[in-house]
Amino acid sequence: MSKIAALTVASITALGLATTEARAFEIKRTESGRAVRWRVSDVQFVIDPSVDALPGAGDAIARGTWSWTARRGSPTLGVSRDGISRTAKYDGVNTILYAPEGYEAAGRALAITIVTYDDRTGTILDADIVLNGKYKLAPFDAAEVESSLTATEVEAQAQSEHDADTSATYDLSRVVAHELGHALGLSDEPTLDGSLMFPYVQPAKQERSTPAPDDLAGLLSLYASSNGATHSKDASSLAALGCTTSRVASSAMSGGAPHADARGWCGAAVAIFLGFVVRITGKKRYSR
Repeated sequence: MSKIAALTVASITALGLATTEARAFEIKRTESGRAVRWRVSDVQFVIDPSVDALPGAGDAIARGTWSWTARRGSPTLGVSRDGISRTAKYDGVNTILYAPEGYEAAGRALAITIVTYDDRTGTILDADIVLNGKYKLAPFDAAEVESSLTATEVEAQAQSEHDADTSATYDLSRVVAHELGHALGLSDEPTLDGSLMFPYVQPAKQERSTPAPDDLAGLLSLYASSNGATHSKDASSLAALGCTTSRVASSAMSGGAPHADARGWCGAAVAIFLGFVVRITGKKRYSR
């Protein structure tokens, strides 16, 4: 039976156990184990007019799509504008939006990616990215850099320090590029701090904004075959590394269990996962 499930991708455990495993990437799978991915050669994103309120966002989005486009067999990505204001919903338009007053579903995350996919096949049908205006985002230098903190140091900060305020500024280019990785089907990778899909960023610091070798290995796993079967990890190991159940994740939505008519999806065989950048405030780690 087809159903709608809401899953969140979060980094919540084992950050102190950094690994040098060459294939540490994570990909999203359906309950039956099929990889969640696009099955078209060209994916277009539309920049919502709301993004114009965020200086430099248009250029950051363009750089982010360019960094992922047509890599390791993945689709060609493009961006355009049509001047139409939209919301994050399943409408067949892949929209990048800015929520200046914050976005409830994102919680304490800097941004959130909502991916709608066919639960039977794993085919992505729609992907929307919402930049959370609750926090300050700005493009820093676009050059590629590595984080100065190891995973162990990040965990130590998270456990011992206090909350920071929301006045800190975070690297917009990194946030956008990370979310586009989610839109392609990649999950957070909490054990490799040098990867683009590492789900932590520091305030007032330039961060990696291009895919690392591990990120590209994840793309190869997703797009080198029709069902992502080249990935070396099974669905159970993925679930143990931060993917929640639909029952848990439903609380991150508007409340209650997900249902087919919640967002006009009546009769559709689709599922959702929410992928987001969890922020490092420099004082405390936030995650869900």
